[in-house]
Amino acid sequence: MEFGESSDAFFTEDCHNAIKNAIATKMTSDLAFDSNSVIMWSKAIIDASLRELQSLNRAFKYVVTATFMQRCGAGFIKFSSTYWDVKYDGLCTVHWQNSTMQCTVTVYGFSLDLDPPDEEEGS
Repeated sequence: MEFGESSDAFFTEDCHNAIKNAIATKMTSDLAFDSNSVIMWSKAIIDASLRELQSLNRAFKYVVTATFMQRCGAGFIKFSSTYWDVKYDGLCTVHWQNSTMQCTVTVYGFSLDLDPPDEEEGS
């Protein structure tokens, strides 16, 4: 197997499922938006997301962000820009909402396998 062909590359589908699981354990459809609870919800979702990601046992560092917004008819647009190795690093965004709020969780994954294996000279 060549370097980066499977386990070295970012794993969007597994990441997406891990974040969905983390959100499901912390948020319910009957929660009402409360600006005083946003910090607690954010911390809970980020901590649960990191635990889920660590349980995948992949050689990545992660940055996890959570954004909450009360649903009141306003728009929400989020942009990001990255400068990384597109072959190995990646990101995953998961949206969750109920009748009073929406949450967007983004995971940036950075591969720890930075150096490809040494190739034999003369091959």
